Amino acid sequence: MEDLEPLVQPAELEGFPGAPFSDEAVLAASMSIRTEADWHIAPRVIETVTIETGCARVAMLNSMHVIDVEEVLDAETGRDLGQVIEDWRFSKSGMLTRRHGVWPELIEVSLIHGYMKCPPDLLPVVAERAQRSKWGMIAQESIGGRSIALRQNYDPASEGVLARYTLPPRP
Repeated sequence: MEDLEPLVQPAELEGFPGAPFSDEAVLAASMSIRTEADWHIAPRVIETVTIETGCARVAMLNSMHVIDVEEVLDAETGRDLGQVIEDWRFSKSGMLTRRHGVWPELIEVSLIHGYMKCPPDLLPVVAERAQRSKWGMIAQESIGGRSIALRQNYDPASEGVLARYTLPPRP
């Protein structure tokens, strides 16, 4: 997620309290939101992910807005052995269901997901966090391949909006 552009550009937040915001404040706000939501939200991306399925019939993708699933492979045997899995269907909310039987323990999924642009109802949340970042109330730190953005006492209304874009906890 750390290589993604911010959810919005500072100019898109004009008119919100605390504007204008710097690129750094908007990036910190975006990373904070993405960390809490547990997926990138926007922009739309094409990526390949490996998922532990628990050998269940339903696998959860790390997305709440799936546009298309292009291919599913048994990650334990891979493409070299021709283990493309074809008996599945997906939901836009991120569920990948096997039509017959259960998934192998590990699957590799190529998918297109995310919103084209930041959903409009998240703009106030980004602005609020950018404002707090401006005041030094959001700390972002990158260590190796992980990025952490600490949240601190956000407006309950914005938390409710963000909850609609947050992945449910995984078992």
